[in-house]
Amino acid sequence: MKFWKVMLFLILTIFIVSCTTAVMEEVENETLTVDDQAVAEQPADESCVDEWKCLDDSTQGHVLADCSVSETKICENGCEDNRCVIPEGCEPGWKCIDESRKAYQEASCRYINKQTCDWKCEDSQCVEKPANYTEPVEEQPPTSYAEENQEPEEAETSNIAEINQGETQVLNVGGKQYNLTLYFITETEVKLDVDGVRSDWLMDGDDFVYQDIRITVRYILFQSYPGGKKIVGYSVGSSG
Repeated sequence: MKFWKVMLFLILTIFIVSCTTAVMEEVENETLTVDDQAVAEQPADESCVDEWKCLDDSTQGHVLADCSVSETKICENGCEDNRCVIPEGCEPGWKCIDESRKAYQEASCRYINKQTCDWKCEDSQCVEKPANYTEPVEEQPPTSYAEENQEPEEAETSNIAEINQGETQVLNVGGKQYNLTLYFITETEVKLDVDGVRSDWLMDGDDFVYQDIRITVRYILFQSYPGGKKIVGYSVGSSG
């Protein structure tokens, strides 16, 4: 009797072990199948173009070549075609802003790329001085003795320099040296960096004050196509 009990126990044990092994093999096969599908469905590494793009309907971001985003800005009027939308207000085009200067007026009515004409500006174009032109002589009103003997004041000069995207220039002002870098540039705004201190977004005519110097953005030249110019014209003065 004991013999049959032992035999029955051995048969049941063998049956349970074989069933467990079959179930484990089935689970392993299913796991391998799922893992293989996951590997097959995993997308290949992607590369991006270093450019400003619309991240959503109201945000523009600077996407690097590794597809990471290094800088973002909010577009108050929305973001379309990878640009912040500028509200319409003026007809874009070159225009005379005074008798001797012309500039490009954007739809937002802001002037960029200001240029000084050699002679004068008429009909949105710089006009060359005629070869036979003579300057009209204006009659000067009589002056007092004090005015006649007053030393002339030095004319204020505005020397405009240019800096390219990613370029670093050394500024010598008041016996001190400053390292100026054009950190970021878009069609309408730029960020400057002086000795590692970064400015806020600057538009044409805005100032960046750092220690004893004031850097003024004079114009922005941004050509979005590959190889296009990305230049900022600026002037440097005292912050006092």
